[in-house]
Amino acid sequence: MSLAKQIGTVAKTALSNAGHMSMNNEIYARVLDATVPALHLETLAPGYKECLDRETECVNRVTKSASTAQLEAKDKERDKILQFIYSMNGSYKVCPDETLRTPALLVDSVLRAYDKIYAKAYAEETALIDGLLLDLAKADVAAALKELRLDTYAAQLKTLNDAYKALDTTRTDEYAARVKTDTTKARKATDETLDLITQRVNAYAVLEPTEAINAFIDSVNQIFRKYKNLIAAKGGPTSPSKPDDKPYPTPDPTPDPENPGGDSESPDEI
Repeated sequence: MSLAKQIGTVAKTALSNAGHMSMNNEIYARVLDATVPALHLETLAPGYKECLDRETECVNRVTKSASTAQLEAKDKERDKILQFIYSMNGSYKVCPDETLRTPALLVDSVLRAYDKIYAKAYAEETALIDGLLLDLAKADVAAALKELRLDTYAAQLKTLNDAYKALDTTRTDEYAARVKTDTTKARKATDETLDLITQRVNAYAVLEPTEAINAFIDSVNQIFRKYKNLIAAKGGPTSPSKPDDKPYPTPDPTPDPENPGGDSESPDEI
């Protein structure tokens, strides 16, 4: 009587998050190819799929808020207004007409305190614009702005800065509302479920072997070999695998779901 085929092992914790997810997706695809009933995984396959979905959510987590593009556009608009105010007031400072030069010098005394704020970081620029607008709103400065017909642009700057702050608040709320799934816990759940699947298939390979089960075992072992070689290529804790016809120890035909085995060390982050 020939010895039963068995699914081997791989150092799961040596895989990156993306590699771990990719390996398990390949295995799940083989489960579907072989069909769940043929592998006797009716009670385990749905849970495995849930684990993979949860892991995908972690690995493919959105890193850019939907509001970010709007924030960037709004920032460019307020920068243009700022540069225009600085440029126009600078021209008025050297105007031969004293009635324009005098208010321009007053406005300049305020603008110089906020020199090149459009080149600052977003959050710092927002706060500095608030301060600039307060200083420009003082009675004598506001009157000077009006004489130079720059008051309209100061009002536009306030509108843009307020809109920017509102968008920034929206983005903060978006980040806070996102589901925070712990990647380490998600991987551990996937590993535990895969261990249960391995135990179940290995047990049936001993008790009731079929062509479908043996083919599935061959496929999974080949997938494991591929990822062992990937780990070895990156200097991981294993060397490239070689074909091995020697069977693994016969497992308990009734796996204990409370003690599925497998590793639980924290994986490397992407």
